Amino acid sequence: MVLVIGGAGYVGSHVLHALRGANEAHLAYDDFSSGWEPALKGSPCIRGDLLDTDFLTQTLLDHPEIDTLMVFAAKISVGESVRHPELYHHVNTGGIASALTAMERAGLRRIIMSSTAAVYGNPLGPLVEDHPKNPTSPYGESKWNAERLIGEAGVDSIRFRYFNAAGAAPEHGLGEHHEPEEHLIPLCIDAALGRRDGIALFGEDYPTPDGTCVRDYIHVLDLADAHVRALHYLRANGGSQALNLGTGQGHSVCEVIQTVQEEVGPFDVRHEGRRPGDPSELVARCEKAEQLLGWKATRSDLRSLVRDAAAFRRDRPDGYRKLTKSTG
Repeated sequence: MVLVIGGAGYVGSHVLHALRGANEAHLAYDDFSSGWEPALKGSPCIRGDLLDTDFLTQTLLDHPEIDTLMVFAAKISVGESVRHPELYHHVNTGGIASALTAMERAGLRRIIMSSTAAVYGNPLGPLVEDHPKNPTSPYGESKWNAERLIGEAGVDSIRFRYFNAAGAAPEHGLGEHHEPEEHLIPLCIDAALGRRDGIALFGEDYPTPDGTCVRDYIHVLDLADAHVRALHYLRANGGSQALNLGTGQGHSVCEVIQTVQEEVGPFDVRHEGRRPGDPSELVARCEKAEQLLGWKATRSDLRSLVRDAAAFRRDRPDGYRKLTKSTG
């Protein structure tokens, strides 16, 4: 059985969907500080805080069939991390420390962690996993420190370095719902649907072809597929790996804006200065994930990402809110 920590969040809920499809026994674990009960889609869930090490330990002891942890629970805003670095180190690095302590107490040795391309900093060109780590934000630092804790613990692990998760599974009622929303594609879609007054474009003087930041956008269902493959790989082989998850193709902010305008509708763009902590370009090389897991992104062309995300936001203008958020 897999314990999916942060299972009610954006990526975690899509991984639950993939685990259900693979007939993998699983249990979600979430404090619902940012996750949504309707996103669980019936998967069993325990309300708990990753930072509550004693409660997490007891959860593992109460469910001896759990053999693997997947950890999605984290703070994820680069901008917020610049304003509140101590919060990010407490939640992101401290959360992994808590998970590792609970695992040791319960005798578990297998973990799959959501890390980020932000550990690389501000590199040039497509990134391989052994590229030097030089994060430019407390968010990236907190994730890199968490990765190092896992390495020092000597457990069987895969640390997935996500590039930019996007898209949705609208046919299954799953999609992206953050409060507040800060990700580019849903912000653009909401602007095109008339739900917000345009968007802000932060910086047009980066060393990229059109001067705006370039990112590698990967469909959240491709991410979910990688996690199921990682589970099977670790059970069969053990070991410790860091793996990029992306497509190998970058798209600029201007390209994303244009694609959403073509697929959904026009909206206004406000031109503002750079945000602190934003690298100019983050694009993955994913040969290692292909080699070890037999994985490759298959749903992640930009127009498909936008269409899926737009379908979810059209169908659910309030996201999961009207479906009753779990509280407590």
